[in-house]
Amino acid sequence: MAEDQNLVPLEDYLKAGIHIGTKFRTKHMEKFVYKVRPDGLSVLNVEQINNRLKLAGKLLADYDPNDIIIVCRRENGWKAVKKFAEIIGLRRGVDVVIYSSIGILFYMLFRLYIKFEEREQEITKVVREIALLKKKNRKR
Repeated sequence: MAEDQNLVPLEDYLKAGIHIGTKFRTKHMEKFVYKVRPDGLSVLNVEQINNRLKLAGKLLADYDPNDIIIVCRRENGWKAVKKFAEIIGLRRGVDVVIYSSIGILFYMLFRLYIKFEEREQEITKVVREIALLKKKNRKR
């Protein structure tokens, strides 16, 4: 990989650990995996990552920063997304999406809890009715 083609020097990529991947892989990631270590950890292809970053930069350059929103669902990526947004001049849209997503998640969990409570009450009612019917049938 020629140095003049990199967005940043290769040493900076390696120092940042961009090449260290994950044990979790999907078929869509295959072209980004340089090799898999004996412990199962993927080593990522820095050249492929550099090319994708260039492509993303070209794509984003066609838009007004106020029209761009970047979202990351994994907590370990939030800091990078915030920094990226800060560098390219995005406003707090990223924070709003993250906090809104967390709020929506809590609401969904609350609704799920309520549904479980309702089902538990329904099951309890049915079990009581069955028990009363069995008791009534035994007396006959």
